[in-house]
Amino acid sequence: MNIKNSGLKTILAVSLILMVSMGLFPPWAHFLGGGVSGSVGYGFLFNPSLPSYADTIARVDIPRLTIQWILVLMSAALCFLTLSKNNKE
Repeated sequence: MNIKNSGLKTILAVSLILMVSMGLFPPWAHFLGGGVSGSVGYGFLFNPSLPSYADTIARVDIPRLTIQWILVLMSAALCFLTLSKNNKE
């Protein structure tokens, strides 16, 4: 196995682990009855932090999670490009 293949596998494995971890512990937001929302941090996907008052709903903060996943993919692409550029030299 050459350096490029092992480096690519490492980049892919780390990226996959990060994205799965982010999916299992996503950012949560509470939405009030009047449409007001607020971030409440991160928690396990199957055990969200439930609101303490009746008219509030806890939901995964999809826009924030999407941004995080995009940043991981962009970082992985940058690492791969750097690795392939270094292997050509």
